[in-house]
Amino acid sequence: MGFTLLLAIIVPLLAVPGGAWLLQWAAPGVQTALGNPDILWAQGVLAAAPLVALAVFALIGRREDGALNASATLAALLTLAVWGWYHMGGPGIAGDSLGLAMLVSPLVIGALTFIGYCFFTRATR
Repeated sequence: MGFTLLLAIIVPLLAVPGGAWLLQWAAPGVQTALGNPDILWAQGVLAAAPLVALAVFALIGRREDGALNASATLAALLTLAVWGWYHMGGPGIAGDSLGLAMLVSPLVIGALTFIGYCFFTRATR
């Protein structure tokens, strides 16, 4: 439970304000959400959703700890990858669709994490 909770706190901080800060540092003229705490808060909730769901799942008594840690790592890497893609401007997708892709990303990451948990559970048996 501690590992998943730690990831649920650290990864959204790295992905949202950390990524915006890094982009602003690398390209000073680019507008980011750092000046608007409401947008940062909403983006942080989106980034944290699959990881918080895993942290809540970690409270359940019947779980495979190895599979849970592996799927939490998978969710963290997917979250960082998606938000890195977002901060780069979402290459390969129209600007209007970028916001919709980010709204759907917690569901996709959650589904992939669930599939990963099932796979890692079978692999550890």
